[in-house]
Amino acid sequence: MLVRWILEAEQAGHAFNHAQLRDMASIIKRTAHSDEKLGKNWVPRFLKRNPQIKTKQGISIANQRVHTLYSSAFKAWFTQLSLLIAGKGIDSANIWNMDETGTALGVCVNQTIVGTANSKRSYVSTPQDRQ
Repeated sequence: MLVRWILEAEQAGHAFNHAQLRDMASIIKRTAHSDEKLGKNWVPRFLKRNPQIKTKQGISIANQRVHTLYSSAFKAWFTQLSLLIAGKGIDSANIWNMDETGTALGVCVNQTIVGTANSKRSYVSTPQDRQ
């Protein structure tokens, strides 16, 4: 489930770094009512157990440029989105819009992220205007 979440987030332009991955794993453990702490080597061991994901360079790109960059891939993206919605059984009444700033808490520089092992870099959408 965690690997699928990582891949889906990367595909949406919101890949996660090691700290965020560790935080999500901790949340999952707490939800399962486990008081056991994650070890300091949990992330590297998790990556080793799951060869379809790896650590790689995340390249920051403005939200406005993401649309231009991937304009030729719109049809494929919407096909993938439709499959995701159908696969998860999401009702159209539960689909909501999000404003241009997305979920970023601030402008980020290039960073190390976790994503698919099929590429060396991945674009990470960041807001350029916080007005």
